[in-house]
Amino acid sequence: MPVIGFDGARNGATWRERIRATVKLTSVSFAALMISRVPSKSAELLEISQQGINPDSMVWLGALGGVCAFAVTAAIAFVRQQRQSARIAERLTRENGDLNLKLDRLETMLNTDEQRVIVWTGNGAVPQVWGVLSEASGVPRAPAQLLAFGSWLSAKCASDLERSLDTLFKTGEAFSTTLKTGVGSYVEAAGRTTGGAVVLRLRDLTGERQMQAELAARNARISGELHMLHALLNAMPAPAWQRDAEGTVIWANKAYAQAVEAADAASAIRDGAAFLDAAARDAMMRDRDEDGCFRSRMPIVAAGERRIFEVTDVSSNVGNAGVAVDSSELEQVRKELDRAEEFHGRTLDQLQTAVAIFSGERKLQFYNAAFRQLWDLDPGFLESHPEDGALLDALRAARKIPEQADYRGWRKKMQESYQSLEARESWWHLPDGRTLRVIANPHPHGGVTYIYENVTEQLDLESRYNALTRVQGETLDNLSEAVAVFGSDGRLRLWNPAFGRIWGLREDQ
Repeated sequence: MPVIGFDGARNGATWRERIRATVKLTSVSFAALMISRVPSKSAELLEISQQGINPDSMVWLGALGGVCAFAVTAAIAFVRQQRQSARIAERLTRENGDLNLKLDRLETMLNTDEQRVIVWTGNGAVPQVWGVLSEASGVPRAPAQLLAFGSWLSAKCASDLERSLDTLFKTGEAFSTTLKTGVGSYVEAAGRTTGGAVVLRLRDLTGERQMQAELAARNARISGELHMLHALLNAMPAPAWQRDAEGTVIWANKAYAQAVEAADAASAIRDGAAFLDAAARDAMMRDRDEDGCFRSRMPIVAAGERRIFEVTDVSSNVGNAGVAVDSSELEQVRKELDRAEEFHGRTLDQLQTAVAIFSGERKLQFYNAAFRQLWDLDPGFLESHPEDGALLDALRAARKIPEQADYRGWRKKMQESYQSLEARESWWHLPDGRTLRVIANPHPHGGVTYIYENVTEQLDLESRYNALTRVQGETLDNLSEAVAVFGSDGRLRLWNPAFGRIWGLREDQ
């Protein structure tokens, strides 16, 4: 409106200037005409007065009177127009001053109020920014940084604000939302359109509004987490449920509905279908720990079949929630594994070779009867599942392992099998004269199996056999008679030098 008023004033001034020039030109022309005709007309008037009025003189007198009347009227109109133009100019000047004063007041109010106002006028113009907010609000003062929403807002809030502004620019749909800044404070953002411009107002929330914003954000976060948790439980094959303080089921997943043979979860809740029987519910109420948690493996009929479930239920002042994991197959596998271990244990107990199995934590997990007889250790000590190093220390204290100058280094080298991928073999010469062949076989999933083979008699027999063979060879070599021994395949196996001399055969033949 101010711009239109100013344009109207300028157009009015141009029109008045044209009227004024026209009046001046007319007045000057008639004045010149009158001056040029005054002498002649004066003589004519004198003649008329002496002779009387003729028709030509009457026309001239009429024209002269009309010209005078027009000049007077034009002069009066010109004066009135001048006065009216002066009043209009004065009024426009006063209105212009009032508008400037109001504009200054508005800018002052925008800059002093606790808010930031951003205005986009379009046509590629730079957005205008007014107002200030405290630094504690987390809103930057610099306009360039203020317009970079991602630099001072959380990622989600910045994305939501940009999406709302895009909708406002395209469709003009106003919005009002609460944003969380990078420093943890909350800012209210309101966007709307006015006069073809887009306006975004940012206000710092304090007091009750700050508390309401925090509660709303907390409520939204908790609601989102609960929705995500329900979605996760709904995708699980294990029945899950939630009860209120009175024990009524208020939520259940799809697996729960399938277990109670209901059409869907809503039907199961509406019909009050129970997944746990009375005995299970009594055990749940009786066997909770101090934290209100219950864990137990129990048989439950689900979808018409009796299966074993691992039930976990947590109670609080608002109700309880639980989940039941079907462990029937796991229980069956565990029983089969126990039977297999028992069978292998009985088999290994029949061996004369000592066997000891250590777990990935380097603790004794299994040993056979030959191992117990070989080392003659306390059964209570073996049943306590000692570590590999503790077992070696006990054997060293009883002087049952090879004497070592650097025992720590030797023990560390023996335990390198836990990090190895291939079996290792070592020989132990015990202080009591026995010799053991020790094989350390690492397990792919951790742990080591030790095999202690007593090779004392085998080495003794091999030594005596080698000695007997040497004696027999020396005896045959010193005989003068020729001796030859042929095997079952007809090939020569043993001969003495006399055999070669008799037959004239060389050693290589």
